[in-house]
Amino acid sequence: SPRRTAATATALTIGVTLMTTGAVFANSVKQTKIGGLNRMVNADFFVNGDGGSIPVEATNRMAAISEFVVSTPIRNLPLTIDGKLQEVSAVEADTIDTLFKLDFTGSTKLGLNEMLVKESVAKASGLSIGETTNVEFSNGVKTQLKLIGTFPEESPMTWGWMISTATLAAHGPETKQDNFFAATLADGASADDARTALLNLKKEYPTLNITDREAIIDEFSQEIDTLLRIISALLLFAFIIALIGIAITLGLSVYERTREIGLMRAVGMDRRQVGAMIRGESVIVTVFGTLIGVLVGIGMGAVLVVAVADAVAKAIVIPIGNVTAMGAASIVAGLVASLYPSIKASRLNVLDSLAAV
Repeated sequence: SPRRTAATATALTIGVTLMTTGAVFANSVKQTKIGGLNRMVNADFFVNGDGGSIPVEATNRMAAISEFVVSTPIRNLPLTIDGKLQEVSAVEADTIDTLFKLDFTGSTKLGLNEMLVKESVAKASGLSIGETTNVEFSNGVKTQLKLIGTFPEESPMTWGWMISTATLAAHGPETKQDNFFAATLADGASADDARTALLNLKKEYPTLNITDREAIIDEFSQEIDTLLRIISALLLFAFIIALIGIAITLGLSVYERTREIGLMRAVGMDRRQVGAMIRGESVIVTVFGTLIGVLVGIGMGAVLVVAVADAVAKAIVIPIGNVTAMGAASIVAGLVASLYPSIKASRLNVLDSLAAV
């Protein structure tokens, strides 16, 4: 039945479409994030602490490690800006453009009472470069900060406001805790020596968590790959159901064409050829269903990438290896699904088949 065969192929197409869409979108997100980290982050080592804090003494000692050419502590603090409570990060004034390779607009040299703001945050707040805004620190000190530059939305930095540690020291409350530490190796410095120095410091401050850029990239890749595997495992059930549908459709086809098969056997077709015919039909249904599913899935994945923000997924990445493996697996699975119907067809008795109504 053409209608039944089309319905079977449609079920396979839907399963392959969803799996391909997930693969394209997940790989596009992964490539965007990894590409952004490699392109925009120049820091080699990152340290945070359990509970989100690092003793200032620890960050001062990490900054003194000889292998580091530049480093900064990052201190997050609440700051009331134009009457709204915001989370602001304080960094060393002359380190931002060295640790992060961003397309800054304006200046990056944070001076006293100056700030850098993410482009979207500046737009939402109605701030332009050169303008000042009223702020109040948590200790009640009020002052004005001048916007000297903005950084792009796809920045790996999650905070939207930045001031210098000098501005925090001049107006904010005294703090004995930092939230983060970033450092870049000097030219020719050994990453292993720097890591050893950090690990030795960790013996004194066991709450420190030390990582590097490559480890962050690997961790993010593993997270995306794990998510993709979970999605694929869930969609695998739909794929299996579609293959069962192919087997049932072929079985019904053999039953409905019993007389036809008997006639073909009577005019010279042998058992092997009958089995090959049924398997070929299965491959045709599987190939067409898979091909259409892959093409539609790539298109849907591309639409999703275009629909989301550039910070999530910027480039459309088609995982050729995954798609090829999926197509090959579909064809093999189609052959497996046709085994029983093809064996049944090849074993039909010629005379009984001819006598079938």
